[in-house]
Amino acid sequence: MKSDKLRLFTGIELPETIRQAIPDCQCHLPGARWQTFGQLHLTVNFIGAVSPALAEEIAARVRDTQFAPFSVVLTGAGHFRTRAVWLGVEPEAPLIDLHNQDKAALTALGVTLDNRHYRPHVTLARMASGAQREDIARYVKAFRDFHCAPFDVRQLALFSSTPGVGGSRYEIIARSGEAR
Repeated sequence: MKSDKLRLFTGIELPETIRQAIPDCQCHLPGARWQTFGQLHLTVNFIGAVSPALAEEIAARVRDTQFAPFSVVLTGAGHFRTRAVWLGVEPEAPLIDLHNQDKAALTALGVTLDNRHYRPHVTLARMASGAQREDIARYVKAFRDFHCAPFDVRQLALFSSTPGVGGSRYEIIARSGEAR
């Protein structure tokens, strides 16, 4: 039986020019399942599975979100153990502020969020089980100096995530500043 819940997260949609630069560093890593062009984004808060009614409340809250625009740049590669490799984001402070603002608004709606430390990043690849630490360390070292052009962050987006063959498919269902 299919669930009627929606799997959601808030994030930043990357400009097309930035997404086009990322494949330059999606190579030479055994066991990597590279994110596709359409999967590249910067997560602000992972929400998880919610009812359609709560999803609409969250979408309305995202549309009402206001923050001062800021510029960021994607920087050197890093990893989360042997599960994923990513590009960092600098400066982190405005994204951490947006994360905290968004987290407070989501919590006020009754959403329970993960309390792990927030590290702004763009996931490049998810790693197959059995990925070798040495391969990941070599990859991170090779791309530690990666930088793309700066880009402006002007909107927060609400994404839905639908699991499928080849990874999840993401769709933006609301953006800050949009009319209802």
